[in-house]
Amino acid sequence: HITTPSIESAGDITINYELIDLQQDSLDILCQFSSDGGSTWNDADVTGTVTNIALLDTTYSGSITWRSNIDLHQVDNAVVRFRIFPSDDNGTGIGATTNNFHVDNNSPPVIAITPINVEVSDSIAIQFVIIDSTSDLVTLVPEFSIDAGSTWDTANVLGILADLADSLYTSSIIWLSHLQTEGVDHENLMFRITPFDIDTAAATITSFHLDNNRVPMIELVDIAAEVHDSVDISFIYTDSENDDYTVEIFYSLDGGYTWVEGSSSTDDTSGSFEVGTWLTGQDLPNYEENSVQLIFIPYDNDMGMADTSNVFALDNYQGQKIILENLTDEQADSV
Repeated sequence: HITTPSIESAGDITINYELIDLQQDSLDILCQFSSDGGSTWNDADVTGTVTNIALLDTTYSGSITWRSNIDLHQVDNAVVRFRIFPSDDNGTGIGATTNNFHVDNNSPPVIAITPINVEVSDSIAIQFVIIDSTSDLVTLVPEFSIDAGSTWDTANVLGILADLADSLYTSSIIWLSHLQTEGVDHENLMFRITPFDIDTAAATITSFHLDNNRVPMIELVDIAAEVHDSVDISFIYTDSENDDYTVEIFYSLDGGYTWVEGSSSTDDTSGSFEVGTWLTGQDLPNYEENSVQLIFIPYDNDMGMADTSNVFALDNYQGQKIILENLTDEQADSV
């Protein structure tokens, strides 16, 4: 009797058997394997006792170890059989054969992905190297995750994914990220590639900063020639993604050579324009300047495209006064 392995096996496989001999002779065993369901047989490379097996009773239970990776190196086969024939001085006895069982000695491929250490967007080159000891045809499954690996979506890529020969083991694919993550700015987007030949191998994961956010743009409406105190500035805000945004205001008093951040507030829209207010009374109290410019910088997740205003005058000096002298004599006509 011989026991068929009940699970997929690989490498050193234990084969359990039972011998019966009514004369209790010392027995030898011949071990053979078949890789075609029993049509043809070959002697098996085994370890364990195979000669002079002493029977202390009419039955003997034992085991040998079949070094299947030597006989079926890098083979994945589901119709393997193993048989044992006992023999003594009188000749060879009746053997026993297993049913078909699965031997998987295939070494699955390994893939390494070149790290991406810079912020990327749109079409992204993913470079990789495949290692496979038997140079099998390898197929790749690329996926990405924007939730730290909780869920994965198949990546839309350009490049060869199926049946890569060893001449293509060092190659790259192009992920068209903007088609699947438009508007996404993610500092740790995860990307993985799973290789497989006959067997599916472990995936390799890399992460990088993906920025497919489309930045906003501001266009300022001309400011009046002279202003003072709280200055309302109208502008057109454009953002294809309609993200929430903030605005920073900087002012210059020297023709744009140096800029200082200004105090501001953003008001509601006025007609078709957005309105921001520069609080000049806080930044430049009692100043009177004839050459002032502003820069408005919009932000969503990223800094957008700024606009610079026209040159205008600021008159925050309100200390003017008139002193009238007393008239002591009688006056007439024009006084």
